[in-house]
Order: sequence, then structure tokens, then C-alpha cells
Amino acid sequence: MYKKNTGVIKVAPKLEDYVFKKVTGIIEEVRFPDGDCTKYITKKERQFNDFMDTLACTSFSRSHLIEIHLNWMLENKKFSESQLQWLNDNKYIVDGKFDLSERFLASASGTTKNGNDVVTVAETARKIGMVPNYHWAFTPKMTWDEFYKPIPQHLIEMAGKFKDMVDMQYEWVGHWTKAPVDKSILKEAIKYSPLQITIPFSQHHATTIAKIDELVPYTIYDTYDPFIFLFDNNSEIATATKAMVTIRTAPVRQLRYGMMGLDVFQLQADLRTLGYFTYPINTFYFGNVTRLAVMAFQKANGIDQVGEVGPITRAAIANALTKKKLYR
Repeated sequence: MYKKNTGVIKVAPKLEDYVFKKVTGIIEEVRFPDGDCTKYITKKERQFNDFMDTLACTSFSRSHLIEIHLNWMLENKKFSESQLQWLNDNKYIVDGKFDLSERFLASASGTTKNGNDVVTVAETARKIGMVPNYHWAFTPKMTWDEFYKPIPQHLIEMAGKFKDMVDMQYEWVGHWTKAPVDKSILKEAIKYSPLQITIPFSQHHATTIAKIDELVPYTIYDTYDPFIFLFDNNSEIATATKAMVTIRTAPVRQLRYGMMGLDVFQLQADLRTLGYFTYPINTFYFGNVTRLAVMAFQKANGIDQVGEVGPITRAAIANALTKKKLYR
């Protein structure tokens, strides 16, 4: 199976790259203490059809890492109500799980018929973002040119909004310049994240370790039949990376007319809950309707009606929301 796929381009870590258990900008969190991520897998996916292989194993496996984290975050209520509304409205979440477009990531990261490397793909997800599979899917009869055709601008913008909400970082766990990867490091790392690995040792294919325990070999979540299978844990692994996906914490800013962003979306959702924002949908834009809603709230709460949201108005909104929850 793996001899047929040559979609991995070898790349060595740079000095500035994050490495697991070293000093990095990532705040680690044990999310899978038993080393089992399988319950958070979204679905089985092929990276090929009857016409061609996408050679996008690095994109499929990276996307699978991110989806598993997002599904864990969904279960553990890491998203706000307004964030969930936006994610559901835009079809990031389907049937209760995140479903991202590997086709988007493969194309945005510049995958060719030589494949791609794990760092370029991970950096693309981190810097450009991801879109839902619903909007940019890989279909059974799609040709190579159709799969890799230019991405519409509106999807690039959607990916940017997702990136502004979610921070998708990555770390090296082990790499081919010091291969094989230490098995004890793999066993520790999977408590924090599923692992993107390259196999066999000559690195034909990138895939995902979704489970490691004492009794059975590695459980692989793959893009070829049978999709989920056991892999001999005595086999040598050339490279391994992990992911860390968190909600971005943006600095609080004074909201005023003309601004755009998730914080505006959240403001509209809060004002709607309080009965002041009545536009049919919540948007990302602070327009005249939002300004008038803010002024109405300010008037009702004895605040100067400036139509902007600073610390005083923000605190009043939070207090009003708390009271509403207590007395409804």
C-alpha cells in the first residue's frame, strides 16, 4: 500500500521550529490521557478515487489531527455560543462533528505531483486557515485538475475568519535526521495530540496514529482501505509531529462603527439575547443597526449614548446577561 504513495517530501526541522517537550510558545494540555483519540475521529476518507491519487497525504493527515482536536473541544464546550452559531451556519460542524476540507489545505499549501512536506502543510493551516468540506469537497469523479483548481476568494476569506477564531499550532515529536522516533516519546506525545507520522521508514506516506496502548500495536487512522488498522509498534517511524488547537484570545478593543470581526459578531449575539439587536442575522460588521442597538442599550442602562462599546458598556452587557440567566 505505502509503496504506491510517494506524497511525502522530506524536510528537516529548522532551529526556530517548535519541538515537543522543549521551550515553545505552546501551552500544553493533556487531552487524551489514555492515549486514545479514536472517539473523536470524524469519518473515513479516501485521498484517491478511480481516476487519480491526490498525493495529499500530508494534508489529509494534518486535517485529521486538527479535526480530532476540534471534536474534543466541541465535547468539552470550549466554543462560545456565537462561535458555535457561526461554525454551524457555515457547515464546519456536520452531524455533531467537525468536517474540514483536505482539498482546500492541499491546494492552498501548494501540493504537487511530488506531494508536499509536513511543515508547509501545517504552516498553511496555521496562517491561512481551513474551510468546511461542505464547501470544497473531494468527489468520486474528480480529476487532478479539478481537485487542484484555484480556490474561490470567498472561501479564502472564510478560512481567514476560522483562523482568527482558532489557533492551529504544531510541534515536531521526532524527525528523520535523528530517526527512528523514540517510542517512549510517541507514547507520551499522544496524551496531548494524535500524531502525524511518515511510514514506512523511507517515508512514502503520511498518516495518523490515533491510539497507543500497552496491549496492541499503534492504531492508525489512514486514507486508504481499511482506514483504521493496527500497525506493528516494532516498525521504525521516520518522522512524527503533533498539533495543538486552541481558541484565540484576541485583545479586547473599543468597538465602534465600521469595525469587523468575531468580537462584533459576539456583541450582536449578546445584544440579541438582551432584546436590542433585531437584524435578521448576526454579522461581523458594526454598522448602523448595531450602533443603534448599542445606543438603545446604553440609554436603558444610564450610560452615555455614544454608540461605541468600551469597558463600561461591556461590563454592563455582561451584568445584564448574568441577570437574564439567573432570572429566566
